[in-house]
Amino acid sequence: MNDVVIKEILDNKKNHDEIKNNERKKSSDVETRDLKSEELIDTIIEKLAEDEEISSGEIYKLLEKIKSDNINFSFFRELKKFYNNRVIICKNKNNFVHLTNIFNDLIIKNNYNFKILNEIIEVSQMVKYKDIYLTSMIQKNNNFLSTKTFWMKLIKKNFKLKLDMYTCKEFKIKPKNDQKKKSEKEEEDFLQEIYSQVNGYKKLNKKQKIQLEEYGQKVILSCLSKAISDMCSFLISEKDIIDIFNFYIEKFKLGMEPYHYCLNILKVKFKKKYLNLNESVEQMKDKYGCLLTNKEIILLNAAKFLSKQDYINIFKINKSINNKLRNLLLKHQLTQFNITIDERLRIWEIFLNINELKTKFNYLDIKNKILNTKENEDAEVIEKLLNLDLSRTPLFRQNENHKKVGISILKCCSTIKGMPEYHQGMNFVLLFLYQLFNYDEEKTFYFFLALGTKTKYKKIFSEELKKLCTYFTVFDKILEISFPEIYYALIDKGIMTQFYGTPWFITLFTSEVVEFQKNNVPKFSLMAFESFIFDGWIGIFIAGLTLCYFNRDKIMSYDENGLMKFMITELNDVTHINEKDFQIMHTKFLSLSEKYNERFIENLMEICEFEEKKSYMNNI
Repeated sequence: MNDVVIKEILDNKKNHDEIKNNERKKSSDVETRDLKSEELIDTIIEKLAEDEEISSGEIYKLLEKIKSDNINFSFFRELKKFYNNRVIICKNKNNFVHLTNIFNDLIIKNNYNFKILNEIIEVSQMVKYKDIYLTSMIQKNNNFLSTKTFWMKLIKKNFKLKLDMYTCKEFKIKPKNDQKKKSEKEEEDFLQEIYSQVNGYKKLNKKQKIQLEEYGQKVILSCLSKAISDMCSFLISEKDIIDIFNFYIEKFKLGMEPYHYCLNILKVKFKKKYLNLNESVEQMKDKYGCLLTNKEIILLNAAKFLSKQDYINIFKINKSINNKLRNLLLKHQLTQFNITIDERLRIWEIFLNINELKTKFNYLDIKNKILNTKENEDAEVIEKLLNLDLSRTPLFRQNENHKKVGISILKCCSTIKGMPEYHQGMNFVLLFLYQLFNYDEEKTFYFFLALGTKTKYKKIFSEELKKLCTYFTVFDKILEISFPEIYYALIDKGIMTQFYGTPWFITLFTSEVVEFQKNNVPKFSLMAFESFIFDGWIGIFIAGLTLCYFNRDKIMSYDENGLMKFMITELNDVTHINEKDFQIMHTKFLSLSEKYNERFIENLMEICEFEEKKSYMNNI
């Protein structure tokens, strides 16, 4: 329908000259001939408001006045004031055509003056006929409004205008209309080129120049935000808008808050529609796991509309970002895009803040120190234990060099404060990371160290694995809530969670992983491991639930002996899951992730611990 309406309007415009010449001779023209510009504007605006048809004579007279009088801004001001900045609905098509002619004549008459264009852009967004905005009509008559170059210049002009006003107000410098010709040297530096054109810039002292540039850093954001809204109205391509936005971010080296970035990108994606922020405290806690400000909610809701490049820009322009926010963003990036394993590991690196560990600990120095230190009795015991365990681990038992690397990493980690002592099962986690990082010794060390010091992995080893019993009880309760038929089938046949679930918590679903290449990682293990890194133990609980759900038919069909064998030997073999089965499991994993969060698990753990203490006291 839009195309038909626009074609009809444009056809009317072609006949505009003929109509206005004929109408000049009519009485309506005589009535308006002696009116002043302001009165004529009032008459036209009132007729627009009442949906009365404006005569071509009135329009012709106004266009004549436009060519001779300086009435541009008064027309806009009155139009905006009359409608109180609301959208003007033109029910009369001829009025819409007349308005289009007025605006186009203003643009031509003012020789595409940027200041006039700003006013035209602002007002034209307020006027529509059916579902066609005046902006689209002006754009069709002035194709330059769709070009990237025009908007780049417009932002620059508006920015300079704000700086001129600032110098006039703060430093009492009189405004000048004439501009000196730019030198070649000035054009070399984008920022210097703009600042050097500001009125009286050369007269400013060093302190004043710094003050002006600080003001410029703030005001450029408002210029960009307004320009993005305007560009959306003029249907500029999404790519061009984001290119322009990122150009100015880079040139001005903006340390912009991420929500500013996302809000502006949302304007592009939604065409100025905003998000619902009316979430209650409880809804917020359930959805995000914490309380967030409106700005932070904007950022998180924007996440699904952002591209890879948007994410790169967010982290590029923000040196510091709220940890919870950063983590949620990074996690979303993993689920939103079909990313490569290298991109995935890079996100892990940002999330775990590996650079901080590299600054604090030098792996080669620690390694050399251990090699040059005479081992005591305790060190010899640990060495034997590591040798024994790694000899049972795939790859390490087959290759002596790899085994030496594994022992070296584990020994170096054991010297660092905050790292849990070595326990059986850690060898499988180490092997998984070692293969994931393509046998890179140093990277494996830092990620294994981060796993032990920056995640909840170390909690499982506190108080001689006492937490493990609580985790089994928690899993039983979640299994009973989620899949009661599976829970009671296991209970009726005497199958306890500790029989099959211990490797989940000790090895994070890596115990059955054999040798693999970097680009062929077992997907279920990667999913469970990654979920643990980002979400904590809830990731392991959900992975366990998913595994039980996928194998529910086998669990329900086996007798007691067959079920015991299956749960212990076959259930955890996730290495050979085909693509089709993994997609089913992944879908279930995501649906369960939406149902349960870390807060739910923590509450359940508190209940279980309380019941355990109560039971212990009753036994005493």
